[in-house]
Amino acid sequence: MINKKIFTVLGTIVALTIVSSWLAQNKANSQDLQERNLGQEKIVGTWRVSVDVDPNPIGDPPIFYAYATFHEDGTLIESSSYSLEGSRPGHGVWKKIGKNQFKATIEKFIELNPITQETGIFVFRIEPVINLTGENSYQGSEQVFLCNNAGEECQSLGTARIQSSRLKVD
Repeated sequence: MINKKIFTVLGTIVALTIVSSWLAQNKANSQDLQERNLGQEKIVGTWRVSVDVDPNPIGDPPIFYAYATFHEDGTLIESSSYSLEGSRPGHGVWKKIGKNQFKATIEKFIELNPITQETGIFVFRIEPVINLTGENSYQGSEQVFLCNNAGEECQSLGTARIQSSRLKVD
């Protein structure tokens, strides 16, 4: 009889220990996920981007504009007013790399190699690093590459500074 009571008490203690450990771990995982998602929500949406290209092998183009739409699932779509990029949209992915800091890779097809003037199909790759400067603004820099039609064998075309404001409905 005493042994049965001891086993019941010990079993209850073990069960409570396991349940409380599981609850503590679940709460920590939930808080971590919440913190990560809060940071990502800040960039989700459509942004009007001003692009100031540094002088590079193809010249010194004037400031031009682009739109970038960041989706919750880590994908994005971009379009640009820069004639080199043509009218095709760019498709890409993004991720959070620090507090209010994000990195992306965007690719789009172009038909003219701006260095050799060769026609064909090439991939224009943009790799921005974005720093949120407010709820509705960011700035950063980007590396630009020209790649073969498979998105490989890339060569640098230069860098650019970017500033952006969130597109909003008044």
